[in-house]
This record gives sequence, C-alpha cells and structure tokens, in this order.
Amino acid sequence: SIIVEGHILEKILARKRYTDAFFASAVLAGSVVCCRVTPHQKAQVVSLVKEHDYITLAVGDGGNDVSMIQAANVGVGISGREGLQASRASDYSIGRFRFLQRLLLVHGRFSYHRTAFVALYCFYKSLFICFMQVMFQAFDGFSGTTFFNSFSLLTYNILWTGLPVVGFVFDKDLSEHAILHNPQIYKDSQRSRSFNPLLFAIWLFRALFQAFLVFVITTMVYWALYGATNLDYNSISILPFTASVILQQLTLLIQHNSLTYINHLLIWGTIAAYFVVLSLTSLVVPSDMFYVAFFLGRDYHFWLALVAILVITLSPVVGLRYYFFQYHPTAAQVFQNFETSTLPEDHAWEGRRPSTGKATSSGDRRNGQNMVRFPLHGINSPTLGGPESDMEDDHAPSDRTPLLLGERGKEV
Repeated sequence: SIIVEGHILEKILARKRYTDAFFASAVLAGSVVCCRVTPHQKAQVVSLVKEHDYITLAVGDGGNDVSMIQAANVGVGISGREGLQASRASDYSIGRFRFLQRLLLVHGRFSYHRTAFVALYCFYKSLFICFMQVMFQAFDGFSGTTFFNSFSLLTYNILWTGLPVVGFVFDKDLSEHAILHNPQIYKDSQRSRSFNPLLFAIWLFRALFQAFLVFVITTMVYWALYGATNLDYNSISILPFTASVILQQLTLLIQHNSLTYINHLLIWGTIAAYFVVLSLTSLVVPSDMFYVAFFLGRDYHFWLALVAILVITLSPVVGLRYYFFQYHPTAAQVFQNFETSTLPEDHAWEGRRPSTGKATSSGDRRNGQNMVRFPLHGINSPTLGGPESDMEDDHAPSDRTPLLLGERGKEV
C-alpha cells in the first residue's frame, strides 16, 4: 500500500514528471491512501486516474467530497450525519456504505447487461428493416420506392419493436444470491463481454443474414405463385413485414434469461395486437390496404411461407446459442446452468443461508458452512473465443482443482 499526505500530494501533482511516477507506483500497489487532503486534491487524484483511461467511482458522505464525486465517472453519495450534499451531487445515493456491494455487484451488473442488450437490439431491428429496403431497390430499378407502406414503417419502431423491449428491464440471468456469493462473475462486466465491437459485428451480420432470408423467401414464394409480372405491391409487402414483427418478438423471447408475466404480455400481446391492427386497416375503404389482410388470410401459402421464414431465420440462432451454452459457456452461464439443473445432493446450491451454525445435509460439512464446488476447467467465452477461463484469477487453483466457496463466497 501507498500512504501519502496532503502536503506531499500537492508537490506531486505540481509537476507532470512526479505525477507520472506517482501514478505508475499507485497502479502497482494494492491500495493508495491519501490523508489530510483538500477537496480539490481529491478531485485531482480522481481526474489523474481518469486521464489514463480508467473508469473511476467515488464514494463520499460529506460536503468536502462533492468535487471528488463530480469528477468521477460514477459518483455515489452516502446520506448520513454530515448532511445530504454528497447525495445531491452524486449519481446514486445509498444509506450505508455496506450497500455499495449490492449496488455494484447486483444492480450495476444487471443494469450493464440490460443496457448492452437493448443497445445491440435497437441497432439490430433498425438495420434489419433497412436491409430489406435496400434489397428491394434492386428489383424496382433503384427508383427510391419504399418496400413497405408508410403506416407499417411508422408503427414498426414505435409499437411493434419499441414497446416489447421495455420488458427487458426485468431480465435476470442469475439470482442475486449467486452473484453476491460469487463476485468473480463481475469480471465479465469489467471485460466488456456484453458490449464490444465483436458483438456489434455479430448482431450486424445477424440483421443482414435474416433480412436476406426473409426477402429471398418472400420473392421466391410470390414469384412461384403469381409469376414475375403479376406481383401485387401491397400483398407482397405484408408477408415480410408480418414475419419481421413476429421475428423481433421471438428474438426477444430467445434472448431473455428470465421471463415474467409482463414479458409474456408484451411479446404475445404485441403479436396479437399487430393482427388486430392489420385487420382494421384492411377495412378502411380509401386505403390501399383495403381487404388485403382478409385476402391473404384465406391463402394457405401465406401461412406456410410465414412459418418457413420464421423457422429458417431462427434455426441458426437457436443452434448456435445451444452450442455455445453447452460447449463454450461463460462463467455466468455455468452458474446459470448450475442453478437450473438438478444436481447430486453433495453439489446442491443452497439458495438461502442456514438458520443455525450447523452444517446441513446438502453441501460439504466444513467449518459448519455449506460449501459449493464449481470446477474451473473448460469454461470459455463465446464472445472472445479464447481458452481463458472467465473465472480465472491470479491466485486461482489449478484446472483440476474445484473452487470451494463458503457462505460468503470466499475461497477455502
């Protein structure tokens, strides 16, 4: 550890040569304690760390911590005896310092994964519909005519794909108990496993690939049924748009780790609402969509093509997800599988703490605590594809040694 007082820190921060040497030593130390420093010096230390591309978090409980909290990437204020100045200037406010663990490991991790998915999904669904528009231009001589009618494009991002994704705020890949007792899972967030250029490229390719399949199957079906010169513009656009709406809902269904009744209501309710709105628009006499939905609803080719599109576009996604989950799982997926599977009694996960200090029937009886074994070998990341274990640590046991976790998640 490094301990530095305020008057020494003032001299260090005055010259860049001293500042660089101080930072190089600080990152090698286990902890750095700055005592008897001014509020401005606290902010300077935080800014120094930020300048070297580190993400900083500042925690304070008084008015002299406001500058430091505002200088950090994330500021946390503790409301207590010293007033509410720190809480009012912070991004998050907690009542006790011990709540910081739950704020970071549980709520912070959940928020990161949810925000990362929503960002990737929003790019995916928008690029998906745009790619079909671009492909259609090759068939109409690049005249600029849109593939879908204006009403469909207006409701696509607002109703059919914008509202269902809101339910992802309830998604949880692991229980809070498992996260708190296994903090090494947090390394996935530190390594940007849920949002990185590779994942963005995967979702981009996914949108292009699925849009290509939807457009090709649609044109092949209508070409075979009606020929090259008898294609109805409004009828041919309903099939790919209907497939797109249902495909987006099923994508959310597949990507969810935990489904609540709100998720089911938003997903299946959106599909039902789409067909109701489609039927109502077909009743408007001045509209170009008049009677189109009823005409297609009686044609079994429409339903066969719709099912074929959904099966062909989703089968590779489901297959790849199953392959990576079974053979190249991340650390979180290993714990997820551990929670959802039925395991022998000596490997059972205790979801609650024992009421007494005595060891229970499940788990290892060691020091009166329930122990849980998690083998460390064979855990790879599908995102990075490397052999590195997601639960690997500098002092982790060998690949053939199971990691024993006690009641508080400590290695034994």
